[in-house]
Amino acid sequence: MTYDTRGFMTMQIISVVARKGGTGKSTACRALAVEALQAGLKTAIIDTDPQGTCLRWSQRRASMEIHAPHVEAAGPNLTSQAKTLEGRGVDILFIDTPPTALPVVSSALLLSTAALIVTRPSMDDLESVQETVRVASAQGRPFGVCLWQTPPDKRVRIVSLAVQALTDLVGTEAICPTTVSSSVSYQYAYAESFTVQEREPHGRARAELADVWSWLQRRKLVALTSYDTNVKASPRPRKRASV
Repeated sequence: MTYDTRGFMTMQIISVVARKGGTGKSTACRALAVEALQAGLKTAIIDTDPQGTCLRWSQRRASMEIHAPHVEAAGPNLTSQAKTLEGRGVDILFIDTPPTALPVVSSALLLSTAALIVTRPSMDDLESVQETVRVASAQGRPFGVCLWQTPPDKRVRIVSLAVQALTDLVGTEAICPTTVSSSVSYQYAYAESFTVQEREPHGRARAELADVWSWLQRRKLVALTSYDTNVKASPRPRKRASV
């Protein structure tokens, strides 16, 4: 039985981070957790954000008996909490972090196998990315950056300017080539306790998320390995399974 330098066996831990609030970080966390679930991975989320957006979403789903990634609030010891989830067979854990420079963000990054930095294409958001990149790099964690809430028309100049600013900061390979468009579909999906790919499985938002998920694999930030090789994709919500 071998363990990595973090003291874990094979569980992947992805911290979803953004120094600015309102970037779509929690939305990204939920959507990517469902992508992992549908890819056959036993999936969980730890919600360290005091707003508890992911936790409330999960509680509403549970009341509707919808199969969902297991979600729990952060406890006093993040490492112990993550190891307990690994002991229950979780393959991939997403950590939704608060939009501030709290110690819990550094703790999450230290635990993680990788980090996904989510940012809007505004200068305020882009300027905050630099500090997150510095912390992730200092801890030796691989990371990727995804532009979120971009105008649906990708020809709008603010998108190209944002991509150039990020390229100057982290280089081309660390930037997701697919930008995630701002869409009211995300708001409808959250109100109905779904993710957008569950609510609109053939829509544009779902296609963009599939591209992001594929890029995360190519970037080697996530891997499609599962403790249970018999787990199958779950294309539609169903009754919740316990973790």
